[in-house]
Amino acid sequence: MKKILSVALVALALSPAAAFATATVNLGAGFLTKADGTTPLPASSLAALVIDANMNGFGTPTAAAISDDSGDVVYSFTSFEGEIAAPLVIDVTGLIGKQMKLYWFDTTGSTPGAGTDYGMYRTDLVQDFSDTAWVVPADQFNGALNFLTESYGGASSDSAGAATAGTTPEVPEPASFAVLALGATALVARRRRQA
Repeated sequence: MKKILSVALVALALSPAAAFATATVNLGAGFLTKADGTTPLPASSLAALVIDANMNGFGTPTAAAISDDSGDVVYSFTSFEGEIAAPLVIDVTGLIGKQMKLYWFDTTGSTPGAGTDYGMYRTDLVQDFSDTAWVVPADQFNGALNFLTESYGGASSDSAGAATAGTTPEVPEPASFAVLALGATALVARRRRQA
């Protein structure tokens, strides 16, 4: 009896159910441009596929991070000139059916940086030669997920590919923090003298 129980436990531990659930998303996008709507994003520009894991809406890109929501799952990569072609293997464990959004940044850095223009896209429709909508697909999925503008035969206008969704906020300089701290200290001192 002990022998059968031991064999059953080993078989359970080695079963595929114990593995991560993964999907391969062959991500494609084009024509992606700078904010002017005509100049292609340079090769090696920062891009990311973001998953809204907490279902509380997507975070906002900041100078230091692609999303300010720590619950978002971020897969970052680089683009080609004006387009993206990236096969991504994503861990879909606990995420199937959650929304995904594509971001692209007018920077070649590993983080957006301050004052960086960015674009973003998502839809619940299956279009642009995609095999799925912009939601996390089922385990073992292997298919296309595309955002294509009219120039690439897609449903969106070419202006949708421009990095005009926003600009990452400027990060205050250390000197600005010092002035703010000095002002707060003076205010506290003044109130103490008045009391």
